[in-house]
Amino acid sequence: MKHIKKNTPSILFICLLFSFFVSQTIWVKAAETKATRTIYTDQSITLPTPKGILKSQVQWTTSNKKIVSITKFGKITGKKAGTATIKAVKKGSSKILVSYKIRVKKFQQQKISSKITVTEDGILNVMELLDKRYYVVSTKAELKQLKENICTQYVKKGYGTEEQCKKTSFYRKLSKYNKSFFEKKSLCLMSHTLPNIGQPTSLGAFTRKQTANGKVYAELEVVYEKLPEDAVLVSMIGYQNYILELKKSDTETLQNYKISVTKY
Repeated sequence: MKHIKKNTPSILFICLLFSFFVSQTIWVKAAETKATRTIYTDQSITLPTPKGILKSQVQWTTSNKKIVSITKFGKITGKKAGTATIKAVKKGSSKILVSYKIRVKKFQQQKISSKITVTEDGILNVMELLDKRYYVVSTKAELKQLKENICTQYVKKGYGTEEQCKKTSFYRKLSKYNKSFFEKKSLCLMSHTLPNIGQPTSLGAFTRKQTANGKVYAELEVVYEKLPEDAVLVSMIGYQNYILELKKSDTETLQNYKISVTKY
């Protein structure tokens, strides 16, 4: 016991020194937080404000205004193809809160590679249940929450019980996606109303497009095929639900999803 008491100051000094280096290490890692984003020419997105900091406290800078411009609230716009670095510091400080490497590409309309699963569950319109036009899922945790929301609304709207919800084709298809899937890909979910359940449909192109104001979106083409003259029409309205598997790089640049209708 005497030996321990004699060395107590030394032990305390070592502990304090260790604590100092640990705190410095954590501070350095926080200051060197980096991310890479890809946008297109004329496209604008708003970068997230660093955690624990108010928007008004952040000062944003760009290494090249001719490639990427930025506003005081973190809204960036791609000017021309190239690479620029965006940094955020707290006003009155030189410590970097976050640093983004922004790649700007010249926009070209093109088809997006995606595996699309179509499910039909009678009168079930999944997007109507969620009160959305589309739903993007990027993690396993988000998928779990989504499935819970679907079943909650399914029961609330009187479609059936929670167990019946879990037996629907759409829910069962969603359940196959595991954590490893979301390491490289994301899901986009959409629904479409069929004008008549007796009318056959097929899927056309899934294309990346850009609006006049620069927003980049993806459009899924749904094709209504011409029916034979003697076809019997059914007046009941039906729905098709789509599960699209997308690359992470695509979901990062896309800002909207649409369904277009083409009739033969």
